[in-house]
Amino acid sequence: MEAIALESVGSKVFKAQKLSHGLKQLERDNLLKKTNKFILAAKSCNGTYHSVNSDISKLIKKKKQLINKGIINEFINALSPDEAVHGQRFIIFNKNKNKAYLLGDVITAMKKLAG
Repeated sequence: MEAIALESVGSKVFKAQKLSHGLKQLERDNLLKKTNKFILAAKSCNGTYHSVNSDISKLIKKKKQLINKGIINEFINALSPDEAVHGQRFIIFNKNKNKAYLLGDVITAMKKLAG
């Protein structure tokens, strides 16, 4: 699955790396094994992504079977029952302190994870 490489610019703040190094192929199954590494983020007007309070890691772990079956609507509704997340929230896979990958907005990222 394609993802955009991000670099850390602060505590739970990321920005996209230069495009020449940007896209990275990630293995979907490996991502789903490390559910504690997912972050829900909002995009700032300066192009940085800021972590928002969310239980997305716990939710991905809990709903992994649905994601594997491609049932993402239930996941999205559980993630944010009171507000629309369409295009407003993004999922980041935070590999380690210095490396992170933008999977896309919530819907696109969940479709990628569902296969």
